[in-house]
Amino acid sequence: MADRDLRIPDERLIPDWLQARLLESVRQAVIATDLEGRVTYWNRVAEALYEWTPSEAAGKNIIDLISAPQMREQASDMIDRLKLGATWSGQFQVTSRHGRVFTASISNSPIVSADGRLVGIIGLSSDLSEMKAAQEALRRREDQLADAQRLAHVGSIERNYRTGRQVWTDEIYRIYELDRSIAPDFTTLLDMIHPDDRAAVDERRRLAETDGKPFEQIARIVLPSGREKYLKASGQVLLENGKPSRILAAVQDITEQKDTEVEIRRREMQQSTLAQIGQVALSAASLGFLFEQTADAIREMLDTDFCGIIKSDDERLMLVGGSGWSGGVTEGSAVEEGGLRSQAGYTLDVRAPVIVN
Repeated sequence: MADRDLRIPDERLIPDWLQARLLESVRQAVIATDLEGRVTYWNRVAEALYEWTPSEAAGKNIIDLISAPQMREQASDMIDRLKLGATWSGQFQVTSRHGRVFTASISNSPIVSADGRLVGIIGLSSDLSEMKAAQEALRRREDQLADAQRLAHVGSIERNYRTGRQVWTDEIYRIYELDRSIAPDFTTLLDMIHPDDRAAVDERRRLAETDGKPFEQIARIVLPSGREKYLKASGQVLLENGKPSRILAAVQDITEQKDTEVEIRRREMQQSTLAQIGQVALSAASLGFLFEQTADAIREMLDTDFCGIIKSDDERLMLVGGSGWSGGVTEGSAVEEGGLRSQAGYTLDVRAPVIVN
């Protein structure tokens, strides 16, 4: 939604009371201004985030209220572009009433009436302090992992190609969660490589056995319990007369680091989806348009094949969705596909909230 103007469709509009409820229920700071930058709307999240009450903020210039001192010139340029019909989204340094300076995720869009007139500017913002802290923690963890490779005990593997002798340190047993009664066997470790990563690992091993150059690779393993881990292997195959003689490798468990990266990406996706839904709510569109756009945004975030909002027999609105079917969707009934009822049809048929991963 950030890449186009918010226009009011020529359809039945959301009632004023419902629009007010929607504005207050958006879990981001929602601020509306006129074309001169004077505040015309300020929701409760904006009050909590920037520490100005709606009555105190009303009529004041938005730049004076929330822009960090060093960012005011840039903020003024941004408003000038928005007044010409442009949109802007990104990270911006802002400040609260009592001087707390922080980075916010901001999405600004011009509001255009049904007859094409530019009538104001809407901005959604949220505090990125928690996300920034997670990124900083990740950076520190990466630095610590680099130090650990030099200083701490890391699981190591040694294999003699000619004699077949192999040596594992205790850390290897811990990382792979293997019983220490198991004799070291390189094949055992290779068999635990995730099927989707096995071809890349085999290719890198063959290359290392040919050129003898140091290697580094990240791959997943599947533990006996079924749980997955991310491992980083660094090592070298020593050659004699062009043939592999020994392999020396250090193995490090980087699962926690990878999980943090996934969590950061998930939070970024959630922030983007909330911004999309909030902007649709602010456009004063019809209920049908609002529900359609909300369902589409949630479907993209959850990566499902279908998502929709339906009314139950007792007049409740419910979000239904799922994935993994090939059949179509028919209104209010299940779809038969190959003798099996599709998941899309099932959600509509039973009228119950169902999410299928």
